[in-house]
Amino acid sequence: MNKRLLLVPLAAGAIAAAPLVSAEASAWLRARQLANLQSNAGRLASLWITYALGDPSFNPTAETGAVDCLQNQPAPGQVTILTGSFGGAATRSCSVPARTPLFFPVVNDIFINSTTDVPCTADAECAFVAGTCNAEGLCDTGYSVEDKVEILEQYFAVDDQCALRVWLDGAQIYPAVDGIPLLRTPSEPTTAVNPSSGFVDHETIASGHWALVPGLDRGLHSLRFAGQWRGSDGQCGSPDGFTVDVTYDLDVGGAHH
Repeated sequence: MNKRLLLVPLAAGAIAAAPLVSAEASAWLRARQLANLQSNAGRLASLWITYALGDPSFNPTAETGAVDCLQNQPAPGQVTILTGSFGGAATRSCSVPARTPLFFPVVNDIFINSTTDVPCTADAECAFVAGTCNAEGLCDTGYSVEDKVEILEQYFAVDDQCALRVWLDGAQIYPAVDGIPLLRTPSEPTTAVNPSSGFVDHETIASGHWALVPGLDRGLHSLRFAGQWRGSDGQCGSPDGFTVDVTYDLDVGGAHH
C-alpha cells in the first residue's frame, strides 16, 4: 500500500505551540499551513485515494452514523481526510483533531484499472480496454496515467457538475464572498484497491472539485457539503442525475462525548 505523507514546511508541532505566541502570529502560521496545503492539491487528492480505497477492509465512503474518522488517516496531524458518498445523503458523527485542516471531495470521480469479465486468450483481444489478458483468461484494463488524467479532465471540463455547496455550522462557505475556494485538480498516481473486484492498481487517478477547510477550534461543529451531476436532459436535479449530500457532525478535539 502506498501511503505517501504530505510534506510541508510547517509541522503539526508548530500549531500545537501556537498558544506560546501572539494571536496574530498564530493566525499567520495557520494561514501559512493552509497555503502550503493548497499548493499541493494534487498530493492531497492522492491522500484521499489512500484513505478511501487503500485498504480493502475499510470503506469510509460507505459508512454512516458514528464512525472513526481517525482510522487510516494517511497524514495525521497535517490534514484530516473526509469523504463523500456513493450517491444520496449520508450523515456521520466523529471526532477530529483541533486546528487541523479538513480535505474532502465535494464531487469527484476516480479512474482505476480493473479486471473485466471479458474472456481472452491473448493480449490483442483486450485492446479495446488498452489492457492485457491475465492468468485467469480475463481482460485487465490498462489505461495509462496520461489517459486517465485526460479522460477525467475532459469529464470535469464540460461543467456537468452543478449546485456545489459547502456549509460550516449552518453558514454557507462555498460559494460565498470570502468563502473557501474549491480546488480543481487531478491526483497524483496512487495505489488503490477496486472495491468490487479486489484488483490493485498502482496508478489510480482521482479528479474533481475538492474543498480544503481551515482547522477548527475545539468544540462541536457541523460540516455539510453537496453537489450534483446533471442528468441526460442537461439539467441540475434531473431524476437520472447523481447527487451527493453529506453531513459530518464533528467533535473537534474530542472534548465532548
